[in-house]
Amino acid sequence: MEKKVINLFTVGNFQKSHGYERVIKGLKQYNEEEHEVEFLFHMVGEGTELNYYKKLVQKLGLTDSIFFYGKLTGERLEEVYKKADIGLGIFGAYKRKLYLSSALKIREYLLHGLPIVSGCREDIFIGKDVPFFIQFNNDSSVIDMDKIVHFYENLEQYGTKETLKETIVDFCRKNADMNITMKPVLEYLKK
Repeated sequence: MEKKVINLFTVGNFQKSHGYERVIKGLKQYNEEEHEVEFLFHMVGEGTELNYYKKLVQKLGLTDSIFFYGKLTGERLEEVYKKADIGLGIFGAYKRKLYLSSALKIREYLLHGLPIVSGCREDIFIGKDVPFFIQFNNDSSVIDMDKIVHFYENLEQYGTKETLKETIVDFCRKNADMNITMKPVLEYLKK
């Protein structure tokens, strides 16, 4: 029987505050047991932590599950986005004593219709109860990949993958569009 695959995706200029070692170590723990679901992790970008992540992946024997693409733009970036099932936020905000993220990457993921997993509160979701966002603790704990499987499988109750994607994109347009987010500011300035 062929395993179901969940493709995790991140794009960025990798810094310590991204904390993707938590996900990488979580994948290692997850892979130590037999599961019906397999994870592939696509990492697009450069940055000071890139070599650390590459060495960690090598050391943990995850080179068949985690892929590094370097910096991509345009069509090449879109090709990797097409593989993605879930967009990953940041998992190391605690290292900088941050408790809220307003990362641009979250808005990009939403615009691509991706559910979001993060290790920090994301400003775009404050006060909104949405099924396509899950937040892990903002600390150094290893990410429990079984929770991500459960989160992703629960999304199936919201219809087809395409229907969910449309719902997420619609949420993005209503909550991240500059014309909408700046409307209260403009109305205040008109007074």
